[in-house]
Amino acid sequence: NTTADENTAMGYAALGANNRCNVEFKVAYDPNFSGADDQSTGWTDVAKIFDGSDQPNNDGSGIRSGASTGEDVSIDSNGLALSLTLGTRRIKQNQYYIVKVSAHKNWTGYLSRIRVAY
Repeated sequence: NTTADENTAMGYAALGANNRCNVEFKVAYDPNFSGADDQSTGWTDVAKIFDGSDQPNNDGSGIRSGASTGEDVSIDSNGLALSLTLGTRRIKQNQYYIVKVSAHKNWTGYLSRIRVAY
């Protein structure tokens, strides 16, 4: 689950002047897990629904579990919890991952916490 808060909308659409942010997730390449054991991913989109034909090793692929693109992905005072999937990929013990948050230069919102549990 990924949790973030305060008063903004998250999505894979264009960034707005004050109300949108994009959140991407990547499992970094680790030379300890190479070849067939490589679990690294591209820069995946946390808000976009997972599609089994577009695995997370492709940049821009969706990793959000769910069946609808109409679900609320607004980060408000109650926060936002999302379930994510890496498809056939896994995060190995002691393997690093990266969370990237992008926002418009005029964004006045904030994220007070991001929690990843697996």
